[in-house]
Amino acid sequence: DNAQFEIFYKDIAAVKSIQDRVSNEVMQKLLSEELKEYGVKTPFEFNVYSNGLATKIKSENFKYEKQSTYSIPIFIDNDGNNKYQLLLTFPQKKKFLFSELMGICILSIVFTLIIIIAYSSALNQLIKQRQIS
Repeated sequence: DNAQFEIFYKDIAAVKSIQDRVSNEVMQKLLSEELKEYGVKTPFEFNVYSNGLATKIKSENFKYEKQSTYSIPIFIDNDGNNKYQLLLTFPQKKKFLFSELMGICILSIVFTLIIIIAYSSALNQLIKQRQIS
């Protein structure tokens, strides 16, 4: 019964335009919540495309860049077809990735220095022991 309702709903919803289904604010909120859930804290821009053409559902500063734009189908109908694509871009992606890796790099350098200091200290002790005997 629930599956049948879902099929009817998808059929009815497929007739509506994207602007009637979701607003910019709702899309922004949903994307923000989903990205926060996955630990992505960098700003993002989005746009919904319909058959390769931009729709009115978009963020203000969205710029399509082929290499840094991610795309996923949304509102898939019962036949598995999709009319809409969600395009998502992260303008500060490099800054975000660099900041995420910075902590790991600093820890790596600190531990490497500790190992070098410990090794040189042990080597120094070995040399002193040889000189004594």
